[in-house]
Amino acid sequence: MCSIKSFEYFEGKSQLLYKPIAHPHHQTSSSQSNNLRTFILEHLSTSRSRSLYIFAASSMARLITPIQQAYLDAYTAACAIVPHNLRQTVILFGGAASIAHGILDRKAKDVDILVGVEALAILDDAIINMREGFHRDTDGTIKWDKLDSANNKLFEVTVELVELGGPFVPRLPEVVSFGEGYVVTLTELVRLRASTLVNRGDEPDHIDFGLLLFKAANMGLTLPPLEEEEAKLMIEAVEMHEGSRDVERMFMDVLGLFELRGVWFDGVGDYMLRELGLKGELTYLNF
Repeated sequence: MCSIKSFEYFEGKSQLLYKPIAHPHHQTSSSQSNNLRTFILEHLSTSRSRSLYIFAASSMARLITPIQQAYLDAYTAACAIVPHNLRQTVILFGGAASIAHGILDRKAKDVDILVGVEALAILDDAIINMREGFHRDTDGTIKWDKLDSANNKLFEVTVELVELGGPFVPRLPEVVSFGEGYVVTLTELVRLRASTLVNRGDEPDHIDFGLLLFKAANMGLTLPPLEEEEAKLMIEAVEMHEGSRDVERMFMDVLGLFELRGVWFDGVGDYMLRELGLKGELTYLNF
């Protein structure tokens, strides 16, 4: 079962403003990550700053653009097609999920939706029969048309349906409620973007990973427990920023539970205290 938290939104005069609610501490899982130990040891002298980072993102709510609103509306339209009992398997993620969490600095290319098998069959039927604005382009790409009150097309949005449990998202992620459906949590987005950055490495992936990491650190969130492969991907994503101290600091700030040599540690401070004793405690207090 996925853990469902709350996500509130409020309506402005013409557009929506989104205000994410901080997520509670995550539970543990079992794994090992010797690479994580090496990374921490190499960065014990890194300053632990929570107030100033290279990414100058505003903490105030911002108006979303019409095209960003269209991305969210496409997800809402998909939810409306699926029965209520299946909507926990219709989950917004990717760039549009970043918009839902209030990260408006970049325009998403499409709307990524995680879907279960039953929900996928229902949505596929709607696409084939061109219901609720959904259809396929000549190249097979799924599209959704946003119309105005006079049924004039305002935007044509590309939609990607990704099966839950597939190779890209093998496990059910933690989500928060969003409108009539659900969106992947901010910390899950950090983890997923790290994987995308390492496997694809596009410049937009670098930017998105940094923005997500900044948002999570600024909100005081912690990453879900890192299994060995996830820890390796996360560290590689951090190191792909070519030694940026700002990214390293943010990673240290959001690092939560992790396992090394069969022992679980609760963040960098716990590791330093238990592994390095009083010296580690004093070093940590001086961060």
